[in-house]
Amino acid sequence: MEPIVLKIDGDLSARSLREIAGHYEHLARLYRARAAELDGYAAMRRQTEKHLDRLANTPAVLDGYLDNGLSFENALSAASAATGIIPETLAHYWKERQRVRNAAAVAKRAQTVLTLTRQGKTQVEIAGRLGIHPKSVSRILSKALNT
Repeated sequence: MEPIVLKIDGDLSARSLREIAGHYEHLARLYRARAAELDGYAAMRRQTEKHLDRLANTPAVLDGYLDNGLSFENALSAASAATGIIPETLAHYWKERQRVRNAAAVAKRAQTVLTLTRQGKTQVEIAGRLGIHPKSVSRILSKALNT
């Protein structure tokens, strides 16, 4: 910020100087308030980033409890207690991660079906090899051909 420079021609009365000082004090208060507001935003951003970092790791915490044989509800409660994140938020992030994982698995299976088809395998052979129903192979191929 550039400093404000006053050019004064002639003498100023004491009253005029007090008015100018008052304006400077007012501006200083405004700038201090704005600086405090920006500091508050920066603190909120840091807090949000910490929260998001914590959220990114919570599905793995929930997976750990599930791997130990707990039911989903009990694992959710335990993970919530361990992370300090409410169960609804934990469940949302875990389910979203599972959806992404499932989509990746489906895409990989479709790629495998297409590869085996190019190699001349029949739908029954592909189904047997992948452990899926022949109609699933047919559905995957029809989706791939319609895209």
